[in-house]
Amino acid sequence: MDGLRGDLKLARAVVMQSDVPASPDAPGLSRRVLGVGPASRSAAGGAQSESAGSIRFGQAEFRGGPMPLELSDGFAVPRFDHRPGLSRFGFDILGGSVRGNAAFGPEDEPRFTMHTVFTNVDFARLLDTAPEDDASVDGRLRFSLPVMADAGRILEEVELTALVPRIGAGTLDSLLAAMDPDGADPNIAAQRRMVAMGGPRDISVRIRGGNFSLEGEVEVFGIRLKLPPVRRVSLAALPVRDMVEPLAEVLGAAGRALRLWRSESIRPVPDGPVLVITEDNPLR
Repeated sequence: MDGLRGDLKLARAVVMQSDVPASPDAPGLSRRVLGVGPASRSAAGGAQSESAGSIRFGQAEFRGGPMPLELSDGFAVPRFDHRPGLSRFGFDILGGSVRGNAAFGPEDEPRFTMHTVFTNVDFARLLDTAPEDDASVDGRLRFSLPVMADAGRILEEVELTALVPRIGAGTLDSLLAAMDPDGADPNIAAQRRMVAMGGPRDISVRIRGGNFSLEGEVEVFGIRLKLPPVRRVSLAALPVRDMVEPLAEVLGAAGRALRLWRSESIRPVPDGPVLVITEDNPLR
């Protein structure tokens, strides 16, 4: 990453509590602190946080995924309230731009949700496709997935909606081929044959309940024809699990960090202090 700069202000308050007898010689912990007793929101005003500022970078390169990605002119405005995330973010990638926002939900089993708008992004650069005049992609994307390290449950519970008014025929064909490399799904095969006839338009992709659906149109000599719909194809039957496994590791770490952030008190115990997430679920 080059050109990283930012200006952030962050404050966080937690309450000291004790469920064990205090020793006068306990290192680093006075009787007065240990005597605070059980944590309560009313006693200390609850966990407080505030943020202000932003982060910017000139260039960033990611090499850990299935293919390297280069980002430029990026910015992010973090938020650190009960829904921590990014109030807004943006960057340039693959010749286009991406703008959006993202946040972790406040639920006991939180979800990570992101909304993005992308313009002139040339996904064909990531795929084995021939150059085409209409390679850039515009559209909107919303997805939500559980914050956990279980790749199987992520595939079952992920929700995604993508609306793409314009996409190159070669780019869409490569995406369809990646989902069904053996040509086993007759609907995907029929879509690929029609995509080869003209320009895809108004593509809609939805994932819900572990199933994938794709609908849209193709424009041939100025006439729009409906693509054969692909509906409720099981994600488990598609070659995507290997892509989800690294994401599951990241989400597992994010979940632990999120629990830590939401802790409201520090409890001294005989073998060292712990941060209390809930009464029944402490985090060391």
